[in-house]
Amino acid sequence: MRGGAGTLVTMVCGKLLLLAISAALAHILGASQYGSYAFAMAVVGLLAIPLQLGFPQLLIRRSAIFQYRDQLSALKGLLLSTNRITLVSSIVFGGLAAVIILVLPVKIPAGTPETMLWALVLLPLLGLSGLRAATLRGLGRIVWSLLPESMLQPLMLLLLLGATLLFAPAWTLTDTLAVQIHVIAQAFAFAVGIWLLYIALPAGIRNTEPQFDTARWLREALPYLLLAGAPDHHPAYGHIDDWCFEIGF
Repeated sequence: MRGGAGTLVTMVCGKLLLLAISAALAHILGASQYGSYAFAMAVVGLLAIPLQLGFPQLLIRRSAIFQYRDQLSALKGLLLSTNRITLVSSIVFGGLAAVIILVLPVKIPAGTPETMLWALVLLPLLGLSGLRAATLRGLGRIVWSLLPESMLQPLMLLLLLGATLLFAPAWTLTDTLAVQIHVIAQAFAFAVGIWLLYIALPAGIRNTEPQFDTARWLREALPYLLLAGAPDHHPAYGHIDDWCFEIGF
């Protein structure tokens, strides 16, 4: 019951913070620049899901099994493999997207290329955050899995926006600067999430040699990729839904 209440409180508080952020950004940026910010956030948020290759669902299932069976070597190998693959895929795809924006005559539907380029920095952070949240869920830490992105990230974003407006004129806040602030807030939430995962992992895993079965895990995870857009199957979907809530979609 306490876990359910904690989950509800975290989600409600996060929604209220996102509502405050949405109202503030829409008022300060205006329709055009707010649209640019919303477009960049929506595109990057949607791209982050398939780049995780179905690993979040795999991690929920496998981390619970490995913890129950005390198979710490397999758990450590699973975490290392999935995080490395997701990090590389996010960086490679983000780099290719940046090259396309900079080199090829691609017209950005809204805003400037600079705004979209800064938004691409979020891809690795979002990808790895989704894996971390899934792992915490598999380990039974439901509230901890939600806390960084559902509450701490929007809270930090709101504080940074307030500080920016306090020490600088309102007209200095542009769509690009709003995305840059979002990157900082996401990095903060990511760091907190890593710390929570470090605490939640079994103590013995730190001195355990990892056991890898990457090919098998890939085969098991890829079918989940087909369910990447389904909210009932993808733990990161809630964070993307929060973003859409924030930007008014």
